[in-house]
Amino acid sequence: MERLKSYVRDIDSFVHDRVGPIRILFLVRNHIGWSCLYPLVKACEENSNLKLAITFDVDDCMDLPNNLENRRVFQKYYINRQLAIWKKWHFIIATDMLQSYFKRRATLVSMSHGCAYGNLDAIEDTVDYSYLQSKREDVNIVFSSSISSYEKLVAHDPGLIRSKTKIFFVTGFPKLDDQSRRTRSKGEAFLEALKLPIDRKTIVLGSHWKSKSLLSSLKANVVEALLELGPEFNILIMGHENLWRRSFSEGSAPSGLRQNIEAFAARHKNIRFLPLLEETNGLVQSADRFLVDNSSIFVEFCVADKPILFFDHPEFVFGNQQVGDLFKAATYAFSTASDVTTLAELALSEPNRHVAERKAVVDFFTYNLGGVSSYIANLLAEMGRTSGPKSRRWHIISALSKREMKVVQNKAVSL
Repeated sequence: MERLKSYVRDIDSFVHDRVGPIRILFLVRNHIGWSCLYPLVKACEENSNLKLAITFDVDDCMDLPNNLENRRVFQKYYINRQLAIWKKWHFIIATDMLQSYFKRRATLVSMSHGCAYGNLDAIEDTVDYSYLQSKREDVNIVFSSSISSYEKLVAHDPGLIRSKTKIFFVTGFPKLDDQSRRTRSKGEAFLEALKLPIDRKTIVLGSHWKSKSLLSSLKANVVEALLELGPEFNILIMGHENLWRRSFSEGSAPSGLRQNIEAFAARHKNIRFLPLLEETNGLVQSADRFLVDNSSIFVEFCVADKPILFFDHPEFVFGNQQVGDLFKAATYAFSTASDVTTLAELALSEPNRHVAERKAVVDFFTYNLGGVSSYIANLLAEMGRTSGPKSRRWHIISALSKREMKVVQNKAVSL
């Protein structure tokens, strides 16, 4: 029976790899993953040779996007998951570990849902998530977000790049395309939509979800410290969605944290609580200062090039020491809530103090900044109708990867 199934898949791929459009499925697991895929979907829309669809990797894994334009695009291409696993795709693009099993051959593309790596705790997280994604047997193509992330993979497991069933491209991180343009008007529009004054200074607080993260450690005390700055500041509070998903158990928010922050937002007109926010461009562009920990959104804050206060948990050890040094050099570090008010005022008075260090973070974690989505869309079109390593075009994609990697290597030499 398995032999017969394989034969039928071969025939199916033989036909669809020769006729029809290039079929691409974007596989969504959560709001963070969708925020990374959205700009790529928009770029792919512009190519009439690409037929697009979107589905969930797991049934009911997230609500519809809360941003209206995001939701419009999502609903335009959405198809039922049960239908999607039976349909023919050439590329399935995922930002998380794949849970779905697809009945027909396809090229599975792995893309990170954060552009940082080595930023997790060396004690709690001994293996990098992006590496675990890349090494999976069912992953055929890996889009690395930076030269350094690709070099990290090669150093960690040289056998990966020698695999005949895996192909690598250094593409960059699509989510950063809009943020790299630093459009202040988007930030102002974001504040206006929240009914906040645009002439006030704005502080954005972000947090990872694990036990040593900013909000898991300091809880609502850090919000109280920010309120000491006075009502003339806008305070926007977000955080990793695993903090706020009520059904998420491991590492979820400490008891009462969400309720306390909601209560602060209800009592203070200058506070907005923004959980499960997938469109972060307006948020980032609105900020004058950031508070954050080891979360990957740290890189997005560096792209915005505004002062950053970094929560340095005394027991947290970066998985990659070089990454830890980059984070700390680009920021004002604090370990207690009592330090926040003074440092926030200092950061406002010295906006250019860490400009070079923030640029070093951006250079390390990004590639092709501002042109990533269109690059990947063009790359997918050039790769063409391909149903995985058994496809007749697999050698063409391999050659394309080698060509593009030469470009990457030349850029790396020039840096």
